[in-house]
Amino acid sequence: MKIQNIEAFCRLAEVEHYGKVADELGIAQPSLSRMIHRIEDEVGVSLFKPSGRNIKLTKMGRLYYQKVRKGSDEIQSGADTIKNIVDPYFGSIDLGFIFTLGPEIIP
Repeated sequence: MKIQNIEAFCRLAEVEHYGKVADELGIAQPSLSRMIHRIEDEVGVSLFKPSGRNIKLTKMGRLYYQKVRKGSDEIQSGADTIKNIVDPYFGSIDLGFIFTLGPEIIP
């Protein structure tokens, strides 16, 4: 399962409109629809149901969204942590010294 598909699913679950989400993501609506169908094929259930011109999450879709949102947040948190560690203008510096020299150099 691709992370782009998961992010598209999460955004679609929040907005509940294919056209708006496709515009936000900069992709065609049929491409977004295929992404969602791939996810539905992998999990084996329908995640959305039509509701007029919009869509709504099914019961399984809401459950899946809760779990996937947590995972997506963790992935983003991990990426942010790594970016902050390697950023030369942010983070901390680890210093080490030989203990026997410490009391003479650092009072």
